[in-house]
Amino acid sequence: MNTPASPSSFRAALVAWITPVKVSLLAASFGLGALNSSEAAVIPYTNDFSGTGSNVAFPNQTTSANSTWTVSEGSYVYSSTNTSWPVGNASIPLTNMGTSPFVVETQFTVSSVGAFNSNGVTVGLGLFGSDAAFTGLGLGNSYYLADWTLATTSTGVTPGQFRLIALGDTSGYTSTSTVIDTNPDATIAVTLGATYTMRLVGSYSGSTLNMTFSLLNSTGNVLGTVTASDTSPLTGTNFGYRNRSGLSGGAFTTSFDGYSVTATAVPEPGTVALLGLGLGATLLMMRRRQA
Repeated sequence: MNTPASPSSFRAALVAWITPVKVSLLAASFGLGALNSSEAAVIPYTNDFSGTGSNVAFPNQTTSANSTWTVSEGSYVYSSTNTSWPVGNASIPLTNMGTSPFVVETQFTVSSVGAFNSNGVTVGLGLFGSDAAFTGLGLGNSYYLADWTLATTSTGVTPGQFRLIALGDTSGYTSTSTVIDTNPDATIAVTLGATYTMRLVGSYSGSTLNMTFSLLNSTGNVLGTVTASDTSPLTGTNFGYRNRSGLSGGAFTTSFDGYSVTATAVPEPGTVALLGLGLGATLLMMRRRQA
Protein backbone atom coordinates (compact mmCIF):
# COMPACT_ATOMS: atom_id res chain seq x y z
CA MET A 1 0.00 0.00 0.00
CA ASN A 2 1.28 3.47 -0.91
CA THR A 3 2.20 5.82 1.92
CA PRO A 4 -0.02 8.94 1.83
CA ALA A 5 1.88 12.05 0.88
CA SER A 6 2.10 14.85 3.42
CA PRO A 7 -0.02 18.01 2.79
CA SER A 8 3.12 20.08 2.22
CA SER A 9 4.55 17.70 -0.36
CA PHE A 10 1.20 17.52 -2.13
CA ARG A 11 0.98 21.33 -2.28
CA ALA A 12 4.52 21.56 -3.63
CA ALA A 13 3.76 19.02 -6.35
CA LEU A 14 0.51 20.78 -7.17
CA VAL A 15 2.17 24.20 -7.51
CA ALA A 16 4.95 22.73 -9.66
CA TRP A 17 2.34 21.22 -11.99
CA ILE A 18 -0.10 24.13 -12.07
CA THR A 19 2.42 26.84 -12.93
CA PRO A 20 3.36 25.68 -16.46
CA VAL A 21 -0.18 24.47 -17.13
CA LYS A 22 -1.65 27.82 -16.11
CA VAL A 23 0.79 29.71 -18.33
CA SER A 24 0.09 27.49 -21.32
CA LEU A 25 -3.67 27.77 -20.79
CA LEU A 26 -3.44 31.56 -20.68
CA ALA A 27 -1.33 31.59 -23.82
CA ALA A 28 -3.80 29.37 -25.65
CA SER A 29 -6.81 31.31 -24.40
CA PHE A 30 -5.53 34.81 -25.11
CA GLY A 31 -3.71 34.14 -28.35
CA LEU A 32 -0.31 35.03 -26.95
CA GLY A 33 1.40 32.26 -28.86
CA ALA A 34 4.79 30.92 -27.93
CA LEU A 35 6.25 32.30 -24.73
CA ASN A 36 9.82 31.86 -25.92
CA SER A 37 11.32 35.35 -26.13
CA SER A 38 13.46 34.29 -29.09
CA GLU A 39 10.35 34.00 -31.29
CA ALA A 40 10.11 37.71 -32.08
CA ALA A 41 7.71 37.38 -35.01
CA VAL A 42 4.72 36.53 -32.81
CA ILE A 43 1.98 38.94 -31.78
CA PRO A 44 2.12 40.81 -29.42
CA TYR A 45 5.19 42.29 -31.11
CA THR A 46 7.21 45.36 -30.20
CA ASN A 47 10.44 46.76 -31.58
CA ASP A 48 12.17 49.82 -30.12
CA PHE A 49 14.97 49.63 -32.72
CA SER A 50 17.64 49.76 -30.03
CA GLY A 51 19.78 47.38 -32.06
CA THR A 52 19.90 44.74 -29.34
CA GLY A 53 18.22 41.34 -29.16
CA SER A 54 15.21 41.26 -31.46
CA ASN A 55 15.01 45.07 -31.64
CA VAL A 56 16.73 45.23 -35.00
CA ALA A 57 15.85 45.93 -38.63
CA PHE A 58 12.89 44.10 -40.14
CA PRO A 59 14.02 40.99 -42.06
CA ASN A 60 12.46 42.07 -45.36
CA GLN A 61 13.43 45.36 -46.98
CA THR A 62 12.83 46.84 -50.43
CA THR A 63 15.65 49.22 -51.23
CA SER A 64 17.76 50.42 -54.13
CA ALA A 65 21.27 51.74 -54.64
CA ASN A 66 20.19 55.17 -53.44
CA SER A 67 17.88 54.23 -50.57
CA THR A 68 18.56 52.57 -47.24
CA TRP A 69 16.95 51.27 -44.06
CA THR A 70 19.25 51.66 -41.03
CA VAL A 71 18.80 51.01 -37.32
CA SER A 72 20.58 53.87 -35.58
CA GLU A 73 20.40 55.25 -32.03
CA GLY A 74 16.99 53.79 -31.27
CA SER A 75 15.40 54.66 -34.61
CA TYR A 76 14.68 52.82 -37.85
CA VAL A 77 15.77 55.36 -40.44
CA TYR A 78 14.63 55.34 -44.06
CA SER A 79 16.53 57.58 -46.45
CA SER A 80 16.23 57.89 -50.22
CA THR A 81 17.72 60.06 -52.94
CA ASN A 82 16.54 57.82 -55.74
CA THR A 83 14.61 59.45 -58.57
CA SER A 84 13.65 56.23 -60.35
CA TRP A 85 12.67 53.81 -57.57
CA PRO A 86 10.19 55.67 -55.39
CA VAL A 87 8.96 52.90 -53.07
CA GLY A 88 10.69 51.75 -49.89
CA ASN A 89 9.22 48.92 -47.81
CA ALA A 90 10.27 47.10 -44.67
CA SER A 91 8.25 44.25 -43.19
CA ILE A 92 8.22 41.34 -40.80
CA PRO A 93 5.91 38.29 -40.84
CA LEU A 94 3.79 38.19 -37.69
CA THR A 95 1.62 35.27 -36.68
CA ASN A 96 -1.10 34.62 -34.10
CA MET A 97 -3.40 37.50 -35.08
CA GLY A 98 -6.57 35.51 -35.70
CA THR A 99 -9.69 37.66 -35.41
CA SER A 100 -8.66 39.48 -32.25
CA PRO A 101 -9.02 43.24 -31.76
CA PHE A 102 -5.65 44.80 -32.55
CA VAL A 103 -3.61 48.00 -32.55
CA VAL A 104 -0.73 48.83 -34.90
CA GLU A 105 1.29 51.88 -33.87
CA THR A 106 4.50 53.70 -34.67
CA GLN A 107 6.09 57.10 -34.07
CA PHE A 108 8.01 58.94 -36.77
CA THR A 109 9.92 62.14 -37.44
CA VAL A 110 10.60 63.48 -40.93
CA SER A 111 13.85 65.41 -41.24
CA SER A 112 13.77 66.11 -44.99
CA VAL A 113 11.37 65.68 -47.90
CA GLY A 114 13.54 66.60 -50.89
CA ALA A 115 12.48 68.03 -54.23
CA PHE A 116 9.39 65.96 -54.92
CA ASN A 117 7.71 65.05 -58.18
CA SER A 118 4.29 63.76 -59.23
CA ASN A 119 4.88 60.34 -57.62
CA GLY A 120 4.62 62.11 -54.29
CA VAL A 121 6.23 61.55 -50.91
CA THR A 122 4.33 59.45 -48.38
CA VAL A 123 4.95 57.76 -45.06
CA GLY A 124 2.78 54.84 -44.05
CA LEU A 125 2.00 51.38 -42.75
CA GLY A 126 1.46 48.15 -44.63
CA LEU A 127 -0.49 45.43 -42.88
CA PHE A 128 -1.97 41.99 -43.54
CA GLY A 129 0.28 41.75 -46.59
CA SER A 130 0.33 38.47 -48.47
CA ASP A 131 3.87 39.22 -49.64
CA ALA A 132 6.80 40.82 -47.84
CA ALA A 133 7.19 43.69 -50.33
CA PHE A 134 3.57 44.91 -50.17
CA THR A 135 3.30 44.81 -53.96
CA GLY A 136 -0.50 44.69 -54.14
CA LEU A 137 -0.36 43.20 -57.62
CA GLY A 138 -3.40 41.00 -58.16
CA LEU A 139 -5.35 38.86 -55.75
CA GLY A 140 -2.20 36.99 -54.73
CA ASN A 141 -0.43 40.07 -53.34
CA SER A 142 -3.02 42.02 -51.38
CA TYR A 143 -2.48 44.26 -48.36
CA TYR A 144 -3.90 47.27 -46.53
CA LEU A 145 -2.07 50.58 -46.92
CA ALA A 146 -2.48 53.34 -44.33
CA ASP A 147 -0.45 56.43 -45.22
CA TRP A 148 -0.08 60.19 -45.21
CA THR A 149 0.92 62.17 -48.32
CA LEU A 150 3.58 64.65 -47.27
CA ALA A 151 4.07 66.30 -50.66
CA THR A 152 3.14 65.84 -54.31
CA THR A 153 2.72 67.73 -57.57
CA SER A 154 0.19 65.22 -58.88
CA THR A 155 -3.19 66.60 -59.89
CA GLY A 156 -6.07 65.29 -57.83
CA VAL A 157 -3.91 64.48 -54.81
CA THR A 158 -3.61 67.17 -52.16
CA PRO A 159 -0.58 67.27 -49.86
CA GLY A 160 -1.82 66.15 -46.46
CA GLN A 161 -4.11 63.41 -47.81
CA PHE A 162 -4.66 60.76 -45.16
CA ARG A 163 -5.96 57.43 -46.41
CA LEU A 164 -6.63 53.79 -45.59
CA ILE A 165 -7.02 51.61 -48.68
CA ALA A 166 -6.98 47.99 -49.81
CA LEU A 167 -4.66 47.02 -52.66
CA GLY A 168 -4.73 43.82 -54.65
CA ASP A 169 -8.12 42.72 -53.34
CA THR A 170 -10.88 45.27 -52.80
CA SER A 171 -13.85 42.91 -52.56
CA GLY A 172 -16.07 43.93 -49.66
CA TYR A 173 -13.91 46.95 -48.85
CA THR A 174 -15.14 50.51 -48.21
CA SER A 175 -13.26 53.45 -46.72
CA THR A 176 -13.30 57.18 -46.11
CA SER A 177 -10.46 59.61 -46.69
CA THR A 178 -9.60 63.08 -45.52
CA VAL A 179 -6.97 65.78 -45.83
CA ILE A 180 -4.87 66.70 -42.82
CA ASP A 181 -2.61 69.61 -43.71
CA THR A 182 -0.63 70.37 -40.56
CA ASN A 183 1.66 72.88 -42.26
CA PRO A 184 -0.61 74.98 -44.50
CA ASP A 185 1.88 77.82 -45.00
CA ALA A 186 4.42 75.61 -46.75
CA THR A 187 4.49 73.38 -49.82
CA ILE A 188 4.62 70.23 -47.68
CA ALA A 189 2.07 68.91 -45.21
CA VAL A 190 4.50 67.70 -42.56
CA THR A 191 6.36 69.86 -40.07
CA LEU A 192 9.99 68.83 -40.33
CA GLY A 193 11.51 67.72 -37.04
CA ALA A 194 8.13 67.16 -35.36
CA THR A 195 7.23 63.74 -34.00
CA TYR A 196 3.93 62.15 -35.02
CA THR A 197 2.17 58.90 -34.22
CA MET A 198 0.31 56.69 -36.68
CA ARG A 199 -2.17 54.40 -34.94
CA LEU A 200 -4.45 51.86 -36.61
CA VAL A 201 -7.12 50.18 -34.47
CA GLY A 202 -9.04 47.18 -35.78
CA SER A 203 -11.83 44.97 -34.51
CA TYR A 204 -14.04 42.27 -35.93
CA SER A 205 -17.83 42.27 -35.92
CA GLY A 206 -18.72 38.80 -37.04
CA SER A 207 -16.77 38.33 -40.26
CA THR A 208 -16.38 42.10 -40.91
CA LEU A 209 -13.17 43.93 -40.07
CA ASN A 210 -13.58 47.56 -38.98
CA MET A 211 -10.52 49.84 -38.85
CA THR A 212 -9.74 53.38 -37.72
CA PHE A 213 -6.47 55.03 -38.74
CA SER A 214 -5.40 58.09 -36.72
CA LEU A 215 -2.62 60.64 -36.89
CA LEU A 216 -1.53 62.20 -33.60
CA ASN A 217 0.89 65.03 -32.84
CA SER A 218 3.65 64.96 -30.23
CA THR A 219 1.26 65.93 -27.41
CA GLY A 220 -1.16 63.11 -28.23
CA ASN A 221 -3.83 65.25 -29.91
CA VAL A 222 -5.60 63.53 -32.79
CA LEU A 223 -5.10 65.52 -35.98
CA GLY A 224 -7.50 63.40 -37.99
CA THR A 225 -8.83 59.92 -38.66
CA VAL A 226 -10.05 57.77 -41.52
CA THR A 227 -12.15 54.63 -41.24
CA ALA A 228 -12.67 51.49 -43.29
CA SER A 229 -14.52 48.20 -43.22
CA ASP A 230 -14.01 44.94 -45.06
CA THR A 231 -16.57 42.16 -45.18
CA SER A 232 -13.89 39.89 -46.64
CA PRO A 233 -10.84 40.74 -44.51
CA LEU A 234 -7.30 40.15 -45.71
CA THR A 235 -5.35 37.52 -43.80
CA GLY A 236 -1.73 38.01 -44.88
CA THR A 237 0.92 37.93 -42.15
CA ASN A 238 3.30 40.70 -43.26
CA PHE A 239 3.33 43.95 -41.26
CA GLY A 240 5.59 46.97 -41.46
CA TYR A 241 6.25 50.20 -43.36
CA ARG A 242 5.54 51.38 -46.88
CA ASN A 243 6.89 54.77 -47.95
CA ARG A 244 7.00 56.52 -51.30
CA SER A 245 9.70 58.98 -52.28
CA GLY A 246 8.99 60.45 -55.68
CA LEU A 247 11.97 62.78 -55.96
CA SER A 248 13.54 64.97 -58.60
CA GLY A 249 16.38 65.88 -56.23
CA GLY A 250 17.43 66.05 -52.62
CA ALA A 251 16.65 63.42 -50.00
CA PHE A 252 13.62 62.06 -48.20
CA THR A 253 14.55 60.94 -44.69
CA THR A 254 12.29 59.81 -41.87
CA SER A 255 13.06 58.11 -38.54
CA PHE A 256 10.64 55.59 -37.01
CA ASP A 257 10.87 55.38 -33.23
CA GLY A 258 9.19 52.20 -32.10
CA TYR A 259 6.74 49.83 -33.78
CA SER A 260 4.15 47.60 -32.14
CA VAL A 261 1.33 45.22 -33.02
CA THR A 262 -0.81 44.14 -30.09
CA ALA A 263 -3.92 41.98 -29.96
CA THR A 264 -6.22 40.86 -27.18
CA ALA A 265 -8.32 37.74 -27.58
CA VAL A 266 -10.98 37.06 -24.96
CA PRO A 267 -11.91 33.36 -24.80
CA GLU A 268 -15.54 32.40 -25.28
CA PRO A 269 -17.40 31.53 -22.03
CA GLY A 270 -17.79 27.94 -23.22
CA THR A 271 -14.05 27.67 -23.79
CA VAL A 272 -13.32 28.95 -20.29
CA ALA A 273 -15.77 26.40 -18.82
CA LEU A 274 -14.14 23.53 -20.71
CA LEU A 275 -10.68 24.61 -19.57
CA GLY A 276 -11.91 24.78 -15.99
CA LEU A 277 -13.47 21.31 -16.18
CA GLY A 278 -10.30 19.85 -17.65
CA LEU A 279 -8.10 21.42 -14.99
CA GLY A 280 -10.44 20.28 -12.19
CA ALA A 281 -10.52 16.69 -13.45
CA THR A 282 -6.75 16.56 -13.70
CA LEU A 283 -6.28 17.91 -10.17
CA LEU A 284 -8.75 15.33 -8.83
CA MET A 285 -6.82 12.52 -10.50
CA MET A 286 -3.58 13.81 -8.99
CA ARG A 287 -5.06 13.88 -5.51
CA ARG A 288 -6.35 10.32 -5.84
CA ARG A 289 -2.92 9.12 -6.90
CA GLN A 290 -1.42 10.67 -3.78
CA ALA A 291 -3.87 8.76 -1.50
